[in-house]
Amino acid sequence: MDDKPLGTFMPGDVAAKQFEREIDAVPAGYAKGIGDAACRKALPLLTAFRAGGTARIVADALTARA
Repeated sequence: MDDKPLGTFMPGDVAAKQFEREIDAVPAGYAKGIGDAACRKALPLLTAFRAGGTARIVADALTARA
C-alpha cells in the first residue's frame, strides 16, 4: 500500500467489481434481512447524531423503507 489516503489507490468501481458476483449471489430474502438489520442498527445512531439536518435526511430515507 502507498502513503496516499485510503481509497485513492484503487478506484471504487474496481474495488466493488471484485465482490459483485458474491453480492449478486445473496438471495433476495437474505439481502432484505441484511438491509432491514442495517436500518435498525443505524437509525438510533443517526437520530442521536443530528448533524445539521444531514442525519435527518438519511434517517427519513431509512424509515421510509421500513
